[in-house]
Amino acid sequence: FEKWVSLEKGNYDFLQDSDFDYGRFDVREEMKYWGEWFVKEVGLDGLRLDAVKHITAGYIQEWVGHVREATGKSLFTVGEYIAGETSVLHNYLTKVTASDRFPQDISLFDFPLRFLFKNASWQGEAFDLRALNYNTLMAEQPANAVTFVENHDYQFGRELDSHVQEWFKPLAYAFILLRDRGYPCLFFPDYYGSHDKDNHQGQPSGRAYLDLLLKLRKQFALGEERFYADRNVAGWVRMGGVPGAKGAMSVVINNSVSVKAI
Repeated sequence: FEKWVSLEKGNYDFLQDSDFDYGRFDVREEMKYWGEWFVKEVGLDGLRLDAVKHITAGYIQEWVGHVREATGKSLFTVGEYIAGETSVLHNYLTKVTASDRFPQDISLFDFPLRFLFKNASWQGEAFDLRALNYNTLMAEQPANAVTFVENHDYQFGRELDSHVQEWFKPLAYAFILLRDRGYPCLFFPDYYGSHDKDNHQGQPSGRAYLDLLLKLRKQFALGEERFYADRNVAGWVRMGGVPGAKGAMSVVINNSVSVKAI
């Protein structure tokens, strides 16, 4: 078993009964060659690394460092490490970004925040909105947090009740798009809609509200932020006053039964 992989299930080196043995020199070098070729051939500016909890953190350092040096690109890099506890993510980031050997700056998807969005959507007004501002990468290590609302592993139709319900998505997207922390990411089906395997409607398009939020982000979600929250109401102010800002902005989200809207 590799070291510096997730200790979930004892040691999570193997995924779905498969293993790439990064202890072998020829495997490590072939993967570096492939990464360098792919970035150059396609003209990539960034990388998304899948299932990094199953790959030794030392090799992620080595691979990202090689590809960056070989291509001469900084390559914004985000890893998918599925975990609900921020301590696990902090530990992984420390091993990749703070090593004396090959320190590499990478980000991770903020799964703790996404799981809170899911819980909030299913619990309704029983969910305390103040919880969204704690125990997340966005709150604790924002420079390395890629925030998101939904992804392919948990979207509607994948598993029973694993998705973020539609009524809460505008609130969740406002939370990641209009704040001053993290790097927000849109999920393709949330923007364009999707269909299930029988070609029935899977989830509706959120393009109308997302276009509005993206416009607000560009023009008003700038400057100092002041955050306020109570059990069923959370809000923040962006003060503007910086180049590109068209003014200040206040945002309020509410999860009460009577008002489910931005």
